[in-house]
Amino acid sequence: MGKVDFFTGWITNQTYQIEQEAARPDAPPRIRGKVWKAIRFAEYGIRTYSDVVFTTGKLIRENPDLVRRYARALTRAMQYILDHPDETVQLVASYPEQVEKADKLAWRWKIQNALFVSEDTKQNGLLWMNPKVWEGMMAFYKEYEQIPRVIPAAEMSTNEFLPGIKR
Repeated sequence: MGKVDFFTGWITNQTYQIEQEAARPDAPPRIRGKVWKAIRFAEYGIRTYSDVVFTTGKLIRENPDLVRRYARALTRAMQYILDHPDETVQLVASYPEQVEKADKLAWRWKIQNALFVSEDTKQNGLLWMNPKVWEGMMAFYKEYEQIPRVIPAAEMSTNEFLPGIKR
């Protein structure tokens, strides 16, 4: 009892909590000095998307310009965070209802900002998603009985509303 071989969590959150707990002077001996490693599924060939933007088919049909403007605003915000990490940490930390302090946000930005960018987004722009990644994710989840069926990526995802995508 009290032992954990592994657990899943968000690399942008739980790893910070583990570091903070282990560093406390009053940390329980079973935690203090323990070595741990965050392992990303992608390191083992399982590419995934976790934070995604979604909407309804109805909104896409009835107000595609709103979807396009939202995607443009989001990519601009992400680029601003990438270009101005210190400033944006302070901006978010100063928000009246923000629960995370600047030191945790700065720690998070280092991890999160690296996750914003991939070879796909370097070639196609922020937020761009590779249909092959979606297909691989669905095949993985189907194989391990986490989803009942596989849906073709083109039926449930699109990059058409992203800035710079030719329509």
